[in-house]
Amino acid sequence: MNLQTEYFIYQKIAEINSKLNPITRKFVNQRINTITPAELINLANQYHIPLSIEEAVNIIRILRKEKINIANKHQIMRLIKKIEKVVPPKTFKKIINLLKQF
Repeated sequence: MNLQTEYFIYQKIAEINSKLNPITRKFVNQRINTITPAELINLANQYHIPLSIEEAVNIIRILRKEKINIANKHQIMRLIKKIEKVVPPKTFKKIINLLKQF
């Protein structure tokens, strides 16, 4: 991930967090912390992001290693960098392009 993309993601995380009230943030955290590979694949399909079962399982393994708090920008950046390593570059680029829409 280049520095420009990293900065964009960091800014986007801050922007998204500023728009969430505490109840919504708690709901999002809970959802991320409990999502299954099948649910992740379905979510990816909704946004036309190709994701194999193996990739989904690998992403879930990354997410399960720690309790996710979307308000923690450093944690989210660290997780995104780990996810970048387990999905194809084309898929990661689609994820970044999706973030740009929000």
